[in-house]
Amino acid sequence: MLPALLLLNTEDVISALNIFWKGMLAIAIVIALIICVTLLISLADRKIRETREAAENDPPEDGEQPT
Repeated sequence: MLPALLLLNTEDVISALNIFWKGMLAIAIVIALIICVTLLISLADRKIRETREAAENDPPEDGEQPT
């Protein structure tokens, strides 16, 4: 096993590692973007629910039709 490792071309290994870290960084960025979008959608959904519940709980004022 050790002789096989010694036969590796170091330039090829460095090139492969360079591609590898860029790919790992891209994956991490995509995961972070998915998390951010999910959190934003969750926040927007919560705000919409709160406004709907507030509108349902408020009694209609004089002259307004109940919804």
